[in-house]
Amino acid sequence: MTASWFDRIVLGASQACFVVARLAIAAMALLVTLDVILRMGWRAPIPGAYELVGMFGALAVAGALPHIQRTGSAIVIGFLVEMLSPVAQRRIGKVTLLIEAAFFAVLTHQFRIATQGAYVSGQVSDILNWPLWWVYALSTMGFGVVTLVALWQLAGRQAVVAERPS
Repeated sequence: MTASWFDRIVLGASQACFVVARLAIAAMALLVTLDVILRMGWRAPIPGAYELVGMFGALAVAGALPHIQRTGSAIVIGFLVEMLSPVAQRRIGKVTLLIEAAFFAVLTHQFRIATQGAYVSGQVSDILNWPLWWVYALSTMGFGVVTLVALWQLAGRQAVVAERPS
């Protein structure tokens, strides 16, 4: 079986979110490093550094979650499940994916509402006075892609893509 358009969308969206996460982490590291150097060397901290680290941190988490879900790289304590039969393990895996998909679908919906509220109200950060809707919007996309990845895994498409020769 070859990868379908749905497979390509899921993989592409997951990779795009992961790029956002890596950029956010790099920006946080650079910002914190510069802030420390400026504080120690010139007693001139970067205004709003704390706010920016918080924004970038939210983007790093929301952006990395689709990749973590897709690759199964989260820390899971599954020793009890491993003691069950393969059939029971698959069933528990499907139920878990269904719960994850439902949870992230609700989270995506709630963040979409928060994005709209922040945009309409003109909510801004306390120090920099930057609009906050874009942080909510990018987080919403990350959570939506986690939902998509969980449904993709539930449909068994990950095995199809994994079987393809590179």
